[in-house]
Amino acid sequence: MVSKSASGAGFNETTTLTLIAENGTRYTYQTVTLNGSTSIRATFDGTVPAGVYKLEVQNDSDTPVIIDDAVTIISVIEAVANFEASVILPSGLTGSSLDTIYIEYTNTGTCATFVHLFQKHMGTLIRLWKTMPLPAGSEAAGK
Repeated sequence: MVSKSASGAGFNETTTLTLIAENGTRYTYQTVTLNGSTSIRATFDGTVPAGVYKLEVQNDSDTPVIIDDAVTIISVIEAVANFEASVILPSGLTGSSLDTIYIEYTNTGTCATFVHLFQKHMGTLIRLWKTMPLPAGSEAAGK
């Protein structure tokens, strides 16, 4: 399944979203969700091959709008999560006073990954607190 959202104006019940491959092959949505006149989301079935696609948006009253290079679909083989983290320590960290340690992390890969959130435990230990998704190209920081 591939989902694509579009923002703009004038979306209605007749609005369609179509992916157009470089060779002209057209893939019409399987389901569409209208989120109001300024937002729409379409889901395409899993048969759309990897590649870069134009997105055509059209309703019954207007000429279609075509956005070049709007969607890139990668194959499972190409999907790589690349989690990078760095710990920022305050200068003069002694362990005998309260200090804040920052953990900055990013996913520079091509697919989502899961990240771990941490919390202090018993004043000195840091332990796993929660796991949450981090989409490709996202950054986050915690303390």
